[in-house]
Amino acid sequence: MAKKAEGCNVSVYTYMDLLSILGIGGAHPGGVKATDIMLGGEPIGPETVILDAGCGTGQTSAYLSSRYGAQVLALDNHPIMAEKARQRFSMQNLPVQVIESSLEAMPLASESVDYCLSESVLSFADFSASAKEIHRVLKGNGVLYAIELTMSAPAGGAERQAIGSFYGFRQMWTEEDWIAAFLHAGFGHVDIRELPSYYDDDEPLTDFFPSENIPEQVFQVLSHHEQMLKQYRHLMNYRIIRAQK
Repeated sequence: MAKKAEGCNVSVYTYMDLLSILGIGGAHPGGVKATDIMLGGEPIGPETVILDAGCGTGQTSAYLSSRYGAQVLALDNHPIMAEKARQRFSMQNLPVQVIESSLEAMPLASESVDYCLSESVLSFADFSASAKEIHRVLKGNGVLYAIELTMSAPAGGAERQAIGSFYGFRQMWTEEDWIAAFLHAGFGHVDIRELPSYYDDDEPLTDFFPSENIPEQVFQVLSHHEQMLKQYRHLMNYRIIRAQK
């Protein structure tokens, strides 16, 4: 949630506050279409357990439940996101379980999940702890699919500071960095591929679940976000990552 700026009574809103207060679903490039691309060739049915790690307002989880009839677990540690996800599933009458928890310490049994989706989440998390937990809950042949920020080139100090401080990224990695990190986390095989060219950062966000009484500062954060995308588009790319246990 928003914090008070030091020495004054003005609330400072973050990029995560923007997503939660406006209730933006599918904030990652491609939205549910990208989810389809990732899972399209996988054998998913009613017995398949899918963990949506960092589910946000639940757009992907709802889609997975209705599209595949799978057993979906929607996990998020942001209370506003988790509550909006519950409301979404209730309104759509979907049997999706909401788990309010961090990625770093999930209340799930070991080897209980067939697939884990992490759509623009791991860049913000403690990667080592999160990857270890995901690896733990995946079954013996389980698969993690992620869509993550992938730097096209190492950023300079000023660029890295500007991007990282605004978005709250803990990882700003290249393709090679991601592959090495997943292999180090114990995954046996890692593939990375590009999103199709028509999925880019200009794609309109059509899924909103806004809170009431949205502060003006939130729209200022949205404007800053749009400026950042234009300024650093040459560095900020996204990739689909498939990591198999």
